[in-house]
Amino acid sequence: MKKTTLFGALTAITILSGTAANAAIINVAAGSLTDGPVGGVGAAHTLALEYRYNADGSIDTLIDSTVPSTDSIEDTLVGVVNNSGHTINSISLSGIGTSGYGVFDFDGDGYTIYGSTGYEGQFFNAANTLLGTTTFSNITGVSGIVNFPGLTNGGHAWFLLEDQISFIAPPITVVPVPAAIWMFGSGLLGLGALRRKAQI
Repeated sequence: MKKTTLFGALTAITILSGTAANAAIINVAAGSLTDGPVGGVGAAHTLALEYRYNADGSIDTLIDSTVPSTDSIEDTLVGVVNNSGHTINSISLSGIGTSGYGVFDFDGDGYTIYGSTGYEGQFFNAANTLLGTTTFSNITGVSGIVNFPGLTNGGHAWFLLEDQISFIAPPITVVPVPAAIWMFGSGLLGLGALRRKAQI
């Protein structure tokens, strides 16, 4: 019974952590999202979309609507910047793009690891030193987890999604996993304090 209750609490907290206060959708100048791979991927030489994690817990969505799809059909080059003040290991994304594909519904064309040439992504620290390869897990077509274990504060990551994102209203939900764990731990400490107070 206790395990079910704790799992339910963690699930609820995870959902709450994805609704960061004061998050903004910011249209940026053409070619300004340069945290992607050197030389770009396919037709895209800079990122089309970047999520910026801020120290106040908000997540800004930066959009460059001038960047073409990487395969000239629908694939999108996406990035993450970690200015949160802590390490981020993974994020959860979900959505359907403008072409009707789920963002993880890889169709075998283009540059993703599920396609012909094998890009999934990379992540770097604040000094721009390569830390590892960005990978995907728990893919269901419309949703999945993007993993970059040990993305330290000041670091950045890039990866490819299957469909062009709607630049008017990006359909992606972002959940920082470490924030959910921190909130869960804080909640348990609070429950423990209340229990001790009740026993006095």
